[in-house]
Amino acid sequence: MSITTAAAAPGIRTGQWRLERVELINWGTFQGHHGLDISRKGFLLTGHSGSGKSSLVDAVSAVLTPRGKLHFNAAAQDTSARGEDRTIVSYIRGAWRRSADDETGEVRAEYLRTGATFSGILLRYSDGTGAKPVLLLKLYHLRRGSNTPADVSELSILLQEDAKLTDFVDYLRNGIETRRIKSNWPAAFATDKHSAFASRFCRVLGISGENAVLLLHKTQSAKSLGSLDDLFRQFMLDRPKTFDMADTAVAQFGELSEAHRLVVEAREQVEHLRGMEEPAVAFRLNSGRAAEAAALSSALPSFKDEWKLKLSVEAKAAAESAVLTAQHDFELAASVTAELEEAHSAAAGKWTAMAGRRCATSRLRWTWLRNAKALSWGARRVGFKVGSGRHYLPRQLQRVRGTSGRGPHRTQWPGCRPGGQQAGHQ
Repeated sequence: MSITTAAAAPGIRTGQWRLERVELINWGTFQGHHGLDISRKGFLLTGHSGSGKSSLVDAVSAVLTPRGKLHFNAAAQDTSARGEDRTIVSYIRGAWRRSADDETGEVRAEYLRTGATFSGILLRYSDGTGAKPVLLLKLYHLRRGSNTPADVSELSILLQEDAKLTDFVDYLRNGIETRRIKSNWPAAFATDKHSAFASRFCRVLGISGENAVLLLHKTQSAKSLGSLDDLFRQFMLDRPKTFDMADTAVAQFGELSEAHRLVVEAREQVEHLRGMEEPAVAFRLNSGRAAEAAALSSALPSFKDEWKLKLSVEAKAAAESAVLTAQHDFELAASVTAELEEAHSAAAGKWTAMAGRRCATSRLRWTWLRNAKALSWGARRVGFKVGSGRHYLPRQLQRVRGTSGRGPHRTQWPGCRPGGQQAGHQ
């Protein structure tokens, strides 16, 4: 890019505010700080495509024009696709080329500044009388990972004293520090609203209004004019109100047409949906039943577990009751067994004693019979005759037995008398 300026002519239009200097920091491919002095007589920018001509013109437009009406590289938009790619973000990031991804094929812009970055533009105006200049500044900041115009922080400053753009760098590195800027330049007018900024600089520079600024932005995009009619229609005359009325009428007709289309579509939908009422009711009913069945089915495992737990608790209680009953019966049986064993022991002792007595009696009788037999044998030897009759033994013999000879224990022996005579048999 080459810059041609006319010779200095300080006497040209003295008292009229004209652009005297442009300074840029991190604007597009202008990395770092750059400055350009502008002659009051005029200047010409020439150069090959991509040399930075449009970037300088867009920098001036970015300061003067509201962002909503700003069109970067407007002169090239009719003939080049690059014009539509230029945005405030691409200028702050420093987009320098577009390339396709090898894997996805997606076309992406490559930036000079990928992290958190800032940009600044300074326009210096002078009236040619040597009075203090008027500085118009735009400061931008963009955080890391932010790539949309809505993420851009912006501050507009009007300063009626001399300064350099580099004086504001320290207030941009970590974001725009508006309070510090106002503290160091108390006379500066700083705002983030472009409308207030435009109103202030138009009054200071003697510009009739915002329309004049917009007209300047339009003329910057004019590559050629076919006639004076085009010049006046496109750049000099305001847009007629009838155009707005026509646009409003067209929009209203479009709204009416769209409303009619929606009514027709709604009628058709009603006709189609009328026959769907009964199936819809059945569907809702069956859906409710299905949902209820699904809820019951999902609750079945927990119900079964709860029921099993209840049965288990009841079975446990019954088992514990049976155990207590069996334990009571066992204790009762043990008590009865102890009583029976005690009674058995007592009866056994009683019967043992009785059997002992009977045994002693039997032994005594046996001894008595043996003695009686011996006495009978001895009586025969001494001369007693023992007959077939029965005679009571002498009392001496009865004493041997230990009885009185009376009662049921008397023993009758065969009668015998001395001399061997038997009773009843002489």
